Amino acid sequence: MRILPLIVLCVAALLAMHGTSVAADCSLNELAKVPLTYDQSGGPLVPVTIDGTPKSMLVDTGSIFSSVTEQTVDALHLKEEPLATPAFRLADGKTMDDAARLSDFMIGHMRARDWTLLVIPRTEPGASNWAGTIGPDVMTNYDVEFDFGGRTFSLFSHAPCPGNVVYWTKDPYAAIPIEIGNDDTHIRLTAMLDGKPVHVLIDTGTSTTAMNFSTARALFGIAPNDPSLVKLLCFTCGDNSPQYGAVRYPFKTLSFGGVTVHDPRINLYPDTLKGLGTDERNQMLVGMSILHELHLYIAYREKMLYVTGANAH
Repeated sequence: MRILPLIVLCVAALLAMHGTSVAADCSLNELAKVPLTYDQSGGPLVPVTIDGTPKSMLVDTGSIFSSVTEQTVDALHLKEEPLATPAFRLADGKTMDDAARLSDFMIGHMRARDWTLLVIPRTEPGASNWAGTIGPDVMTNYDVEFDFGGRTFSLFSHAPCPGNVVYWTKDPYAAIPIEIGNDDTHIRLTAMLDGKPVHVLIDTGTSTTAMNFSTARALFGIAPNDPSLVKLLCFTCGDNSPQYGAVRYPFKTLSFGGVTVHDPRINLYPDTLKGLGTDERNQMLVGMSILHELHLYIAYREKMLYVTGANAH
């Protein structure tokens, strides 16, 4: 799920988590490791405790700030106040106009107190499936591991020795330089799609992997009448929905360094997805339809992404 900032808002005390001390050598210092499950659309969920109540939150690299849903605010009687500055806009046009304060928050053994979060409208897709989102405002303070094969999510202190992080396998892995946006802290990198470089944004908060059709035509020469295109059905989509008219093309490979996903499921949209285009940093949005096949270690301070297959060990 992507949040588009209208202004840069500094929410006080976003998170002050405490874990164990940083290791003195090159060994990784794991601060939290929790089970990873999935919501109905395939989004990664982790267990948390909000003001003493167990909940699940979506881990969303494609957002900017962490959040709670209106449903969670009501259920836990959290104190909610309107933002004093202009709202934040979600990628689908909805705005977040309020903030809520959590007295106590825990993930694993890590704890934050008096944490102020933006409030997601109850009508946002998926908001009824989780209590809120953990965004890059938290994750950039750590190294982050998505072990989709082992179904765990971990937070580490920033690795003391760059490049010395792939502990889960002795097999070959990919080490990919990433761009971390100064304005949105999104993860961007260059992948290879059917042998051609494509600038992608990594978004664990999105179930699909997507590209606008004009980009597919410019990069791969795919015409609207290509007989290999398969129309995707969406029974709940109205004529004005961004998903209306989506198709899928049979791409062969999507490679991250030396790690390749075969027959990647990539939806092509009729130029309705904001922020995606041929001339922008985001030519393709890579969501959970692809990411669940990988094991990811995001070294935020080093600005590197380490990748293996999900079942590498």
